[in-house]
Amino acid sequence: MKNKLIFLIITLFCFNFFNLVSAETNAGSMGVSTDVQAETISIEVNSSIDFGTVAKGYNSTRQTIKIINKGNVGINVVPRLDSSYNGGIFNYLYFQRILSDPLKQIGNFSISIDKPSTLGGTENATMYIWLNLENYPEEVTSNLNDHNTNVIFWATKV
Repeated sequence: MKNKLIFLIITLFCFNFFNLVSAETNAGSMGVSTDVQAETISIEVNSSIDFGTVAKGYNSTRQTIKIINKGNVGINVVPRLDSSYNGGIFNYLYFQRILSDPLKQIGNFSISIDKPSTLGGTENATMYIWLNLENYPEEVTSNLNDHNTNVIFWATKV
């Protein structure tokens, strides 16, 4: 009986040993690699908006701005007047994220845009803009034809 037990133990050991050796010789390997992209902030906005003719005491018609997040992070976007502008009229630009939101004057408005759902994709946001001269305090004594400036859309990572 002892001999049968020793024979069984040796047989099991040999079987397990050869299976381990066999598994190792049948194993394969695989290299892995990737390119990791740095966090990128990139947006695209309307190239221009024309409010048409507006007079002191009146509002322009509502205009739509589309902002496209082309980067790979969520962003917060703040519109600001170009620092070289000193005309006063465009200080009365007002924004809304959705039509039921209160109007917010330029400098007091921001909008958050999620990161695109896929790398290389885009995420869009829409907002509204008015030129509101209802309470413009200065006198307008002559026409300001083609009065213009730039609005800079500053985007920062959320």
